[in-house]
Amino acid sequence: AGLAPRLHISLPPQHGKTWAVRMILALILTQHPDIEAAWVTCSAEFSASSGKIIRDWLTEHQPQLFPDKKPKLTEKEWKTDAGGGMFCAGIGGRLTGQTVKLAVCDDLLKDYEEYLSEARKRKVQDWVSTVLGTRLNNESSVLSIGTRWGVGDAIDMLIKTIPGNWEVIAIPALAEESEICKNGRPDF
Repeated sequence: AGLAPRLHISLPPQHGKTWAVRMILALILTQHPDIEAAWVTCSAEFSASSGKIIRDWLTEHQPQLFPDKKPKLTEKEWKTDAGGGMFCAGIGGRLTGQTVKLAVCDDLLKDYEEYLSEARKRKVQDWVSTVLGTRLNNESSVLSIGTRWGVGDAIDMLIKTIPGNWEVIAIPALAEESEICKNGRPDF
């Protein structure tokens, strides 16, 4: 359909999803330093911490991306010398003036309590459709990671709001009976 990839990876809390995607994004920027990425999460502080970790890793391990040894701007907004970089925002924050080639959505709802709040889910839905969605086009990729809390959670909202052929990968904390082979190990 001419749409860039849309991928959601679902894992339970404390399974390393944010860390893994931070490293994946760092490696993508190593190979494609012109990509303009947005890291979006439930809060501006959490989003900025990811921006800082990725920027600091790239500064240390890929200094050629920043020949002057100092990334431009702040931990929540920085650029490589090739024109790519990262902008970090929390739900309710701004993306005004940002081009987004790759959107990383990391736990748009912070916990089960937010999932139970209809007002919070409505705020996330409205922000995704009126802010994030307006920065994406057919060439923008979306990578979403998070914990599934139930029907109508942030992942369902993203899939309904952001058009495209979504691939959804769910990795449960415990294997189901059908996923265990005869020797007791997961059957991958």
